Amino acid sequence: MTTMRDKQKLAAFTSNALDIVEGWSKKDDSRLYADKAELLSLKHQTDGFQWLMQNQKDSSVLKLRQKIYVLASHAKKFDIKDLVKKFIKHNDKLDYDDGFDEWKEVKSSLYEFTDDGQFFVCSCPVGFEKYFCKHSVGLAIKFKNLKIPDAAKSVPLNEKRSRTKAGCLMCRF
Repeated sequence: MTTMRDKQKLAAFTSNALDIVEGWSKKDDSRLYADKAELLSLKHQTDGFQWLMQNQKDSSVLKLRQKIYVLASHAKKFDIKDLVKKFIKHNDKLDYDDGFDEWKEVKSSLYEFTDDGQFFVCSCPVGFEKYFCKHSVGLAIKFKNLKIPDAAKSVPLNEKRSRTKAGCLMCRF
């Protein structure tokens, strides 16, 4: 397969570009039309379930204006109602009296979720970069009745799923 790293004459560039686009068109696109729940890996489900179990308190989740607001893990010392008021005020008016530092504190202390029908879209850094984050999966379990397998629930809280060699059956026990 060719790349676009080298300078090319127009004829070679056109030919290479068409080859690349043709290669893309032949790739499997079934994931584009798949149910979003089918795209969740076991790691996503485990992380979401563990996050939900650690954030069961009503003081860390607030529903308001068809949106859900959740305190970030490092912001547990804040009152969620005051922080949501400040968050909405800053989003509506784009007015930051203390400048960038105030904006950074508000944005990093609270995550905003919008409902896309099947899942929630999160405003955390992982939620912006990828579709699924532990917050969106956790809220889908809580509010959308997302069913997850027992394997996702089997890992004790605050522990990661251990890595195993794919071919070694004895390593799993």
